[in-house]
Amino acid sequence: MSKNVEIYHLGAALFAAQYDALHFEQVHASWQQYWPKEHMVLDIGAGSGRDALWCAKQGCQVVAVEPAGDLRKLGQLKTAGFAVQWLDDSLSELKACYQLNLQFNTIFLAQFGCISHLMSANALFEK
Repeated sequence: MSKNVEIYHLGAALFAAQYDALHFEQVHASWQQYWPKEHMVLDIGAGSGRDALWCAKQGCQVVAVEPAGDLRKLGQLKTAGFAVQWLDDSLSELKACYQLNLQFNTIFLAQFGCISHLMSANALFEK
């Protein structure tokens, strides 16, 4: 487990509380006209599941990717009973995600600024 992932794993409850303190509508207001409805959604860095849950409630099928085990468990509890499939996967490979062989209409990429120095945006979507 990388040091970054370990931080999220160990502080899962704190991070989940911070994420959940803001509603989807607050965080994503700037692109409201494009919010997914009945789409296939990929949520990379799904954290507490806040965005995955909102999308599922809009009729979307969601694949939620979260490498931090305890944070993923909290997200799984929150989204239980909804169309959300959780994966233990991470950038840059997304091996488990690619094995699903799915196409997505909408992709959430949490903390993109933290990884942008590692790869170009094009490299993320070449596969």
